[in-house]
Amino acid sequence: MPSLHILKLHESPILEGNNYDRFSMQWILDTTGFQPPPTPTSVVVSTGDVLLIPELMTGAGELEAMRFVGPTVEEESKSDHFLILLSAGVEYPEFPAVIVNGIPPPTSLRETYANLFDTYLKKLRCGPSSLKELIGDDESDKDKALDEFWSKPPLQRLRKNYTGESWIIPLRDCTIIESIKAH
Repeated sequence: MPSLHILKLHESPILEGNNYDRFSMQWILDTTGFQPPPTPTSVVVSTGDVLLIPELMTGAGELEAMRFVGPTVEEESKSDHFLILLSAGVEYPEFPAVIVNGIPPPTSLRETYANLFDTYLKKLRCGPSSLKELIGDDESDKDKALDEFWSKPPLQRLRKNYTGESWIIPLRDCTIIESIKAH
């Protein structure tokens, strides 16, 4: 099962002069040389995990600080320590196809990510504290809306604004504030 990691980046994703160019780049997490802190609950960041990056919170939406840890970069020049970070949406959850397709049967997307989404929203301490609250419009429809959401989860739309450049984020220079295993 995936984990949720609260991660402080090694540097701001926003460049000097309020420059947001990095948001048009592919984000790659470099796990080379990363050693998790020696605690009984320490876990390794791996494909399928979810990151909560507080620096990304601007108020645009509850999910703007969430990133899925995707597969390794498939380039000869990159090692298997380079993992793609994928957006989870901004105001409404979206699942990258590679995350959905990576869940082994008979496990469902709901079984894999429902608790992590709820934990993520609780950790934000603002806005809805569960996916049920985020998705449902009114009290009577929330259970039905949540069931419909998980029966047909929204797939992430292809982004057309990528520059073709990458921002390499060295995990060894970041701070993992907390890691939470899904249950």
